[in-house]
Amino acid sequence: MIARLIENPAASKRACNPKSYRAGFLRANCRNGNTWIFLVFLLAGFLRYQQTLAAASDTESTVAADEQPLTIKLVGPNPPSSFRRFLLMRAVNRSTATWDLAEAYAASQVFVDGKSSKRTNYRWGGISSFFPGQAWGTCLQFEDYEPRISPGPHKVRLKFGALESNAITVDWVLPRSTATLTALERLHEIKEFAPSIKEEIPRDCVEMWFAGRLHDPDPSVRQAATDVLHARGIYHDQ
Repeated sequence: MIARLIENPAASKRACNPKSYRAGFLRANCRNGNTWIFLVFLLAGFLRYQQTLAAASDTESTVAADEQPLTIKLVGPNPPSSFRRFLLMRAVNRSTATWDLAEAYAASQVFVDGKSSKRTNYRWGGISSFFPGQAWGTCLQFEDYEPRISPGPHKVRLKFGALESNAITVDWVLPRSTATLTALERLHEIKEFAPSIKEEIPRDCVEMWFAGRLHDPDPSVRQAATDVLHARGIYHDQ
């Protein structure tokens, strides 16, 4: 139908009989003779929505038999750096029930030296269903949990839904402020850090690191950040 209207726009006037449609918005488009344009944009919007859901979901259907249900590790550049270090988590649904990822994410807790820090804010986009046998990973920012972790060495573990992770040692150092760095130093940080990011790191982690650099006052820094994001299939309107 859409292809026919595109190939022969005049056909849209013949097919565009307001009496043949019940929906008000379709009748309005018929009166304007723009039905074929409307349908094309509707289809394009739907396809873009499906791509967004796919990009937002880092679930995997292939899970190793001996993989632990919940693991964490610290990722990011060694300090000093203006790039933050994140807690990379990976959960495996070994139950027979479907989880709500958004609910588990919002209620997650980071335990620092045995003391609970609760998540204070979150944004969720994409699919929330976590089916049996799937694995899912993302990066967590320590700044999103209160009370916040203090500088120095700590034992850290994560509670996510009904799962508890392994414990790791984190020697926490606050990131440097980009305001204290020259454009050349900011560019050097990107070029030094980007090649060390492994393919196993989820896309949203890469986006969290580099999306803010798209607003850097220096064009060379913005371009370097854009190149890193594009390499992982992440596109932003600057």
